[in-house]
Amino acid sequence: MVVGSIRHRIHNLNHSPMEEGFKRAYREIIDLCQQHQVEVVMVRMPEATYALDHYTPDLKRRVDEFYAGLVRDTGIRYIDAKDWVDDREFPDGFHLHPRGAVVFMWRLEREFLREYFERHAGDRALAR
Repeated sequence: MVVGSIRHRIHNLNHSPMEEGFKRAYREIIDLCQQHQVEVVMVRMPEATYALDHYTPDLKRRVDEFYAGLVRDTGIRYIDAKDWVDDREFPDGFHLHPRGAVVFMWRLEREFLREYFERHAGDRALAR
C-alpha cells in the first residue's frame, strides 16, 4: 500500500513532465566525463515495487525512453537495478535501509564491478 508522502511523491512523478534541465544536466555530465576519457556507467537505483506499481504507463515509458536515449546518444553502459532489492529494505519506497544498500552493492559487485575491475586491472599499472 502506498501511503502519505509516498503517494504524494508518486503523484508528482506521474503528473510532471521530465524537466529538460534534469535531462541536460545528465548529458552535460556524461559529455564532460567522455571528453576527459572517464568511462560512464549509469545505474538506475532500486525502487520498491509498491512505488513502481503506481507509476502510470506514461511515466514508465518516459523514464525508459530517457535512459534508452542516453545509451543510444552517448554509448554509456546502463544497469537497470530498479528491482534488485526487496520492498522491506525501503523506508519510503525510494531510499534504502543500510541492509538494503548492502544487498544492492553485493549484487552490483557480482554482476558488474568484479568484471569491470578485472578488465581494467592493468590500466592503473600502465598509467604509472
